[in-house]
Amino acid sequence: MELRALAEQILRSDSLQEKLADPGVTSDERPGSPWTGPKWPGRPKALRLDLDRPKAPFPSLGQLHDPIARGQVLHFFANHELLAMELMALALVRFPDAPPVFRKGIAHTLKEEQDHLRRYLARMEQLGVAFGELHNSPFFWTSLSPMDQPIHYCAGLSLAFEQANLDYCLHYGRAFAKVGDLQTSELMDHVYQDEIGHVRHGLRWYRTFKDQSLRDWDAFEAALLAPLTPARAKGKPYDREGRRRAGFDADWIDALQVYGRTKGRPPTLWWFNPGCEQTLLGQLPSKPVQALRRDLGALPMFLSRRDDTVIAPIAPSSEWLQGWQELGVDLPEWVPGASDLAGRKLGHFVPFGPGPEADRHAAGATPPQWTQADFRKSSALELQKIARQRHPDLAGGEETQGRRVLSIEQLVDALSEIQSPALVKQDLGSSGQGQRRVASTLDAATQKWAQRILTTQGALVVEPLLDRVSDLSALYHGDKLLGLSRPLVDKMGVWRGQVLSEPWAALPVEVRRLLSEGRRVLKLYQDLADQAPHSGYWNIDGLVYRDPRNTLRLRAVVERNPRMTMGHIARGIARWIRHGRPAVWTLHHRRDLGPLIAFSDQLRERFPALVEQGQLVSGVRFTNDPTQAQDFLSVVWVGAHACEGAAEFAPILKGL
Repeated sequence: MELRALAEQILRSDSLQEKLADPGVTSDERPGSPWTGPKWPGRPKALRLDLDRPKAPFPSLGQLHDPIARGQVLHFFANHELLAMELMALALVRFPDAPPVFRKGIAHTLKEEQDHLRRYLARMEQLGVAFGELHNSPFFWTSLSPMDQPIHYCAGLSLAFEQANLDYCLHYGRAFAKVGDLQTSELMDHVYQDEIGHVRHGLRWYRTFKDQSLRDWDAFEAALLAPLTPARAKGKPYDREGRRRAGFDADWIDALQVYGRTKGRPPTLWWFNPGCEQTLLGQLPSKPVQALRRDLGALPMFLSRRDDTVIAPIAPSSEWLQGWQELGVDLPEWVPGASDLAGRKLGHFVPFGPGPEADRHAAGATPPQWTQADFRKSSALELQKIARQRHPDLAGGEETQGRRVLSIEQLVDALSEIQSPALVKQDLGSSGQGQRRVASTLDAATQKWAQRILTTQGALVVEPLLDRVSDLSALYHGDKLLGLSRPLVDKMGVWRGQVLSEPWAALPVEVRRLLSEGRRVLKLYQDLADQAPHSGYWNIDGLVYRDPRNTLRLRAVVERNPRMTMGHIARGIARWIRHGRPAVWTLHHRRDLGPLIAFSDQLRERFPALVEQGQLVSGVRFTNDPTQAQDFLSVVWVGAHACEGAAEFAPILKGL
């Protein structure tokens, strides 16, 4: 039988029997002229792709004890086999001038797909499911039927859909065996072994047709027709060995394993942009803040969902990503800037902090709402007053109340009223930045600094320095209180780390009693949520202190931040740590550690990570890539031994 006749029969016939008829020996002596093919392939009415039918839910693994559910899984596989046959036939009529050996390989693959479909149909009948009783997705056809070059066929069918089938066949073969259905498991293994050869054929010709100056992986995305992306080339779990047998090199296998991009849902766009307060004043973020953005740009990964997108100056290495992937972290798509998303349909935009700079990076997604007033430190003063009024036995006395001052004269008066050392803050300063400790009188340098801030920002905030015992942070998303966390803050209020385990466990009993017993503290912060609404991530910083009578009190509101905090990210990281294990997260600068790669290697050797059932049980894990970090390294320390070791490099942890 001529390949042209076989291809046209498969494309035109509305008889499944004719599509599946064994063509016997085939020849390609009369390939004919190019034909674009039909809009839709011919099919029996129950299998037509142009019918508007409700989508059928895909059975869960927990349902596979039911023979009908197993038959329904095979129904999805059967539709994919039929679509593959039809697309192979389309390639034969659309590219008659392609190399004969390439066309012969397609014909061989097509015959094996016919065999797979026959086997699926036979097993489905035994399980009580008829082909056509469920919806048949046309996605393969609509995505690939516009192909106008042989490389589109190789990349889309062989290296995307069929490569992903390596994962799906292996996964469901094991799942069927687990419920005792060895017959269906063996069927999936048969298809799996054939698919390795199909992918090998496509890879060989993809390498022939691609730009020879590019690596295999680098040319792949460009060879795929929209809306296909490399995300369509894999499933879960990821079959590295099958890909190796198909001929992929380690570079490709690693790159695809950690590749992330949505398969359809408009992704949420994330961006780590600390220092957003500086941009409100029309200033560029300071050099240390720019270094933070560069080195820690991957942190939103710990909050993002599967198929989301993260703006990061540099995509982390495959090795670092695989380390978190083994814990079950869903890896996002990485883009170097918002301009790389032009024309993409996006969902929400979640920057670390809103503001004019973030609005410019939204790339068409919905940015969070904000006003400059939200960012002023003085916005916390009224909240603290409300906390004192509603919870007078808990939220501290007059000694906790800060003041907003608009002139040097008011600043002098405020310092005089406080009658003790005070903290003077920029009204629009970043957390822990732009503040000074001041005695009861102003020195010349501080007065000059204060006057400059008053000129540029219009206000300062003056607060009494309290006998601090512990910091705390109430974390919110919208009007929901997510919980309380314990930041590790130095004496200047700069964030140095976060407790990831039970936040108050290492504190004295009386402090734990104040923060943990009953629901008084939670009730206080729930009350404050109604007074400071915000649409996205935000927080209220507070602290536990000793008053002049040596009584533990709570200054409920030190600052209100209308943005994400490191506490929110720490909450995301903590999901991957074994419950009950002591754990902290710390930030370090190279000036304290020396070369970051060498330091990270030493830590791995000294505190090797132990992973059990997708959770960190002990050791260290880095939350940014040490091979790319230039100034900052962020480290998770899990287990008592590792936490004790952390104190050597983070003095703030001593005595924790």
